This record gives sequence, structure tokens and C-alpha cells, in this order.
Amino acid sequence: MCSSALTWSGTFALLTQSVLGLESVGPILVVVAVQSAGFATSASVRGAIIPALVPVELIPAAKAITYTVSKVGQVLGPLIMLPNGFVYAYGIDALLFTVALYAVFRLLTLPRAAATGRAGIGAVMDGMRFLGGKPVLLTAFTVDIIAMLFAIAGLVSGWIGKVQRQVSP
Repeated sequence: MCSSALTWSGTFALLTQSVLGLESVGPILVVVAVQSAGFATSASVRGAIIPALVPVELIPAAKAITYTVSKVGQVLGPLIMLPNGFVYAYGIDALLFTVALYAVFRLLTLPRAAATGRAGIGAVMDGMRFLGGKPVLLTAFTVDIIAMLFAIAGLVSGWIGKVQRQVSP
């Protein structure tokens, strides 16, 4: 709930700066960073709460709807912004987010799920054994880690900043 409120406040901060016509990049980056932190924490909760809200046979449909809504938002946001500017896009986002946040506050308190295991090095080893039996999943994780290491190396060494980008005339 706190992470959703944090994301909501970021949405209103972006709307406010857009209405006021502030064009300073620094505050925008700070607001987006805070909003992203709130989104990162609340996104996992949104995905995990679905099985508690719908019957088991409807979980795939509920997950599909959640995915579709997020993708539609990623497409419609820029389409709204292009002809009308940021104020309209942020205004619609703030309105819809307020309705969604109201719905979150209206949710009943859900019972805590029973603990499925213990945290610690044993749980990590269980995960490693699981990965050992799933070569496709292990390969995906390995490729992701390699890509992440190359990105970090590029940021630290400075070579990314030396890449020249082509600008169309």
C-alpha cells in the first residue's frame, strides 16, 4: 500500500511539474526514480495477489488481463501525449491511478499465506538444485547476468559515453 501511494505521489508530482511548465531535468529524474522504486515494490505484490482474488481456474485469464492493461497503457500514454502534450497524459494517468488506488484501499484484508519454507543458505541451495535440472532457465539467467555485467562494465569504464550516435538531419 505504501509503495502504491509512493508511485501515486510521483504521478501527481509529474502532473504538477507539467501543469506549471517546469522543464528542469533534475527534479523530473528524481521524481521518476522515486516513482520507479515505488512501482518496483508494488508490481510484485500486484502479481502475487491475483491468486488470492480470483478462483484458480481464472488465474491465467486474470494474469492475461493484467498484462494486457499494462501494455495498452504503454501504447496509449504516448498516443495521448503526442497531440495534447504531457499535461493530458499525466492528468489521465493521475485520474486512473487515483481510481485504482481507491480500489486498493477498499480491498479486504487478506489472510497471511502460510510459510512454505525457511529463509537462509539452505533455501538458496534448494534454488540452485532446481536450476540445475532446468537448462533453459539456467541459460536464461546466465545470459541475463552476462548482459548485466557488460552493462555495468560499460558504465564504470566509460566506453558507453564514447559511443557516437547518428543523428538524422
